[in-house]
Amino acid sequence: IRVSQPWKIKEIALLVESLKIRIEHLHIKSDFLDRKYRTSVFVRQLVSSFFVMLLGFPLFLFGMIHNFLQYKLVDLLVIRMVKDVEYHAPVSVLFSLFVYPAAYTGFLIGFSSFVDNDFWWKLAYFVSMPLSGLFSYYYVRYYRHISFKRKYIFLMRKRKSDIETLKQERESLRNLIFKS
Repeated sequence: IRVSQPWKIKEIALLVESLKIRIEHLHIKSDFLDRKYRTSVFVRQLVSSFFVMLLGFPLFLFGMIHNFLQYKLVDLLVIRMVKDVEYHAPVSVLFSLFVYPAAYTGFLIGFSSFVDNDFWWKLAYFVSMPLSGLFSYYYVRYYRHISFKRKYIFLMRKRKSDIETLKQERESLRNLIFKS
C-alpha cells in the first residue's frame, strides 16, 4: 500500500475487523476457509480423531491429575506476584522449577505407600508424570482443533452461504492489499 492511498488503510482495517468478528461468531479458524470442503474426508478425519481421543483419554486424565494443580498454582502465583506482563514467562519457568518437582515428589511419596520398594516402578511413575502432562497439553490442543473442524463441517452443511460470503470478503481483502 502506497502512502498516496491512505484511504485504503482505513478500508483494510475495517474489513479485517469485520472478518475477525464474523469468524469468531462462527467459532471456526480462519485457515479452514482455505481448505476445500469434502464431506467424506472431513467425516473420516472426525471419526478417526474420535477413536484417537478415546484411546488417549486415560493418559490425558493421568496427566491432568498429576499436572493441573501445579499449572494453576504457578499461574496464580505469577499473576499475583508479577505486575509486568513481560516478566510472566521467565518467572513462570522459575516457579515451575520448584513447584513441579515438589508436587511430583509428593505424588511419588503417596505412590510409594502402595508399591513395595520396587525402584523401577517408582522411577517409571516419576518419569510418567511430566510426560503425561505434555501429552495432556497436546491432547487439549488436538481436541480444540477437532472441535473447530466439527463446527466447520456443521457450518458447511447448515450455513454454507455464510462461509462462502466470508471467503468472498477475504478474497476482496486480499485484492485490496495486494492489487493496488
